[in-house]
Amino acid sequence: MKGDPGQPANWHQLARRDLDKARRDLEQDDLPYAAMQLQQAAEKACKGWLLAHGWKLIKTHDLVFLLDEIKARSLDLDWFAPSAALLSKEFFEERYVSWDAEPTPSAVELRQVHTEVERLFAALNVP
Repeated sequence: MKGDPGQPANWHQLARRDLDKARRDLEQDDLPYAAMQLQQAAEKACKGWLLAHGWKLIKTHDLVFLLDEIKARSLDLDWFAPSAALLSKEFFEERYVSWDAEPTPSAVELRQVHTEVERLFAALNVP
């Protein structure tokens, strides 16, 4: 998507698109891609919120790092930390070759994470 990477609305638009894709992937039992899309949705939602709060854009896929950056700006999202760690791990395992990659979480687990990402969107006021 073309646009200004410094504009939170651009990140939120992409985050919403990724969350919708994750839902479709879950419906089709494409679990590795559902996990990757959930990670991308959460990452972009966090980056949009951070940019709106004066953060200088950093290229990272680490959701735990982004949660720490959000917490440093007085919004505590510790409840999302387990999902953030899981999604970050899944993102890297899906995108890169690894000797010690673990199986993708189950559909039940990913549906719970999907609910957590929706809650994250609400906490970050992603339209």
